[in-house]
Amino acid sequence: MTEKPLKALANFHPLLLMGSVGGLQILREYGFETFGSYVDESYDAEPDPVARFEMVHAEFIRLCGLTEQELYDRERALADVLRHNARRLMVELPRLFLNKLDPELLDVLAPARQ
Repeated sequence: MTEKPLKALANFHPLLLMGSVGGLQILREYGFETFGSYVDESYDAEPDPVARFEMVHAEFIRLCGLTEQELYDRERALADVLRHNARRLMVELPRLFLNKLDPELLDVLAPARQ
């Protein structure tokens, strides 16, 4: 996982994630909501990278074919999800890292001397 999907989420954008298998699942595990009710996210479970790319590309082409009104309607329908994701990234995730994940990482990297 890189910063690229997080940048989209921070800017209130839905996304198609072109990456390793399970990338959307990782986002969900961190508390983000994905867009499966509006896009076909079955690509996330495809183990073959070529097939996964073709699935994402097909979904991208399908979305590009929507009318401006259809895109506007989807954006309005996704408003709560987009707000949730931006809040999760900018408010809640930093708190999670500060209070839980960073201390756990430090314990692994520099265990306390006994």
